[in-house]
Amino acid sequence: MSPSSPFDVIVITSPDQKAAIAVRELIISSCGDFSSQHTDDSSSQTLRSTDGTIFISSCDPYGARLGSGGGTIAALAEAHEAYYNHSNDIS
Repeated sequence: MSPSSPFDVIVITSPDQKAAIAVRELIISSCGDFSSQHTDDSSSQTLRSTDGTIFISSCDPYGARLGSGGGTIAALAEAHEAYYNHSNDIS
């Protein structure tokens, strides 16, 4: 059994949805078993590992180019929502 991640949520940001999907596939092929968790936002690619770590492959919402600051804020909001939803799933 591999050691669990020291992080609760890991977010990888991409410039567009096509790249975010490619990153999601790379995460799956590199890191092993996941229970897939899709959201209503098509720009999100959220996965939960068997040890509970949440991986998010995200891009700027609605195809907008928000820049690094805006993209970071959008990714943090997405990470917060995924963590909150995960916390509610296990309680």
